[in-house]
Amino acid sequence: MLGGMHKDGLRWQQMFSALSIVFQLSSDVASPNGPWKPYYEYTGLWHIYGLLAMNSWFWSAVFHSRDVDIAEKLDYSSAVARLGYTLVPAILRSFNLREEAARVMVAAFLIAFVTTHILYLNFYILDYGLNAKVCVGMGVAQLLLWAGWAGLSHHPSRWKLWVVGLQCF
Repeated sequence: MLGGMHKDGLRWQQMFSALSIVFQLSSDVASPNGPWKPYYEYTGLWHIYGLLAMNSWFWSAVFHSRDVDIAEKLDYSSAVARLGYTLVPAILRSFNLREEAARVMVAAFLIAFVTTHILYLNFYILDYGLNAKVCVGMGVAQLLLWAGWAGLSHHPSRWKLWVVGLQCF
């Protein structure tokens, strides 16, 4: 009985967490100063990341509140898509890629890889072990890229990135 109450409480917490994110974003857009104004070249990439993150959290909340096959597939697919996409800004920023052709090549390769992986999971075998390896690989690559960027660029907050990196290992 106690285990069921904990699981239901976790479901409610995840649903309200997702709602709080939506309400926070809607209050930011409707602020008196108007919507966000881009102030550097990566703003568009981070807005896309925000949309992917909201999608990922939404399907995670749906899956953990109702355990059905389609919700499970959408949860795993959206998580992989978000992780794969986060490699794009990490690579572009770390290697200071400013030419459009280089940016397109990086994005095209990662989109092709992530799309192939998602199609494999959804239409061939939902292999949890392979999915975990792919996600951990993308996460570690991203972590190393950001840590290297922070060290080489002498960013003022580089020690914060390194502390987060050390906590992950």
